[in-house]
Amino acid sequence: MSFQLIYGAAGTGKSTYILNKMKSCAAQGGSALLIVPEQFSHIAETQLIGAAGFLSPDIQATSFARLARRALADAGRAGAPVDAAGKHMLMARVLSEINQELTVFRGAWEKPGFLTTLLDLISDFKRAQLDSGKLSEYAQNGEENPLLRQKLAELGLIYARYEEVLSGSFADAEDNVTLLAKLIMEQSLFVGTEVYLDGFFRFTANELDVVRSLLSVGASVVVSVCASTPAKAGDGIFEPCHQTAARLCAIARERRTAAAPNLPDTAVSVSKIARAGAFGVTVISLPKRGISGSNA
Repeated sequence: MSFQLIYGAAGTGKSTYILNKMKSCAAQGGSALLIVPEQFSHIAETQLIGAAGFLSPDIQATSFARLARRALADAGRAGAPVDAAGKHMLMARVLSEINQELTVFRGAWEKPGFLTTLLDLISDFKRAQLDSGKLSEYAQNGEENPLLRQKLAELGLIYARYEEVLSGSFADAEDNVTLLAKLIMEQSLFVGTEVYLDGFFRFTANELDVVRSLLSVGASVVVSVCASTPAKAGDGIFEPCHQTAARLCAIARERRTAAAPNLPDTAVSVSKIARAGAFGVTVISLPKRGISGSNA
């Protein structure tokens, strides 16, 4: 397992550096995977073709969602996908069936926009790996406000019933990334692969689980960080990026080796981890002038 952070402000050449590394990997017959945010996946594929000259199963650019769909399909675990309209129909069915069990949200499903808001909320729950049981538990034990407690209890009930209906015949894309993390562990996917993550300033909980699984199976993980240098928390506009770097280093710490078993559990600066040589972590800070021809 190796873990590398590439620091550089916008325009310093992080993406170009990654593409050149992937080109070198392809020339040596290795496997390299570039993961970017969904909205950048097509651009990343175009740039990778320009750099490496081709795409193949061993050299590819994708997003977490697309990678999850493909991996689950290859493993024969891809259910029938349900689109936004289908989710609205399923949620309307659930709410109509349990309407009399609700107090705060009784009849709310008939109001314009309520189904969309509720489905967006459930998507956020899934990305944060917050299931219906945790909601119900918090409603019972963790909240003193009676109205908020009732809302959480009813949201937990709606969420649980929706999952029951969905799991019978359909596959929610929001669940795929969580399933991908488990599949990587079960089938030891991407062993020996160079995995690059570029264009992110934060990751959802299920995306971090994928990173954790990749490190566990022995993939080499390289992450670009949009900040000029490693720094401690409280660095102004780059604070989210530094927080993300700290979380990634915490995941690497979970996978610590016998060579560095006593690192503190509290977040430490990336530069200190790099100097310690733990987990094969290295830090590359690109110069402000950038790499020639780069734009990212």
